[in-house]
Amino acid sequence: MLHNLKYPLKSVRGKIILSLLIFILIPITIIIYNVYASSQDVVRREVYQREQESVKLAADHIDAAAARMLNASHVQRHKTTQIKLPKKSMYIDLIKRTYVMSI
Repeated sequence: MLHNLKYPLKSVRGKIILSLLIFILIPITIIIYNVYASSQDVVRREVYQREQESVKLAADHIDAAAARMLNASHVQRHKTTQIKLPKKSMYIDLIKRTYVMSI
């Protein structure tokens, strides 16, 4: 009995266990790791896209609020004209730069 424990590759059972490890368990472990790594990459990209959308939405809301405040203050002084702001958000570039620096 002790002899089988010292030399496990000399018995049929030891060879079967070794071949099971080499041909089944190691490839399955590698496949599972690859699936985990690729799914982690997909989740990371999705989160980044959602964060970009929320940053753009927040910048649009800030721009709209700034335009309303500017128009309201301007209308109270001069009741005939309204100020038009540029369409592109000035906050998006600032927020993107800040976000990219934090990554």
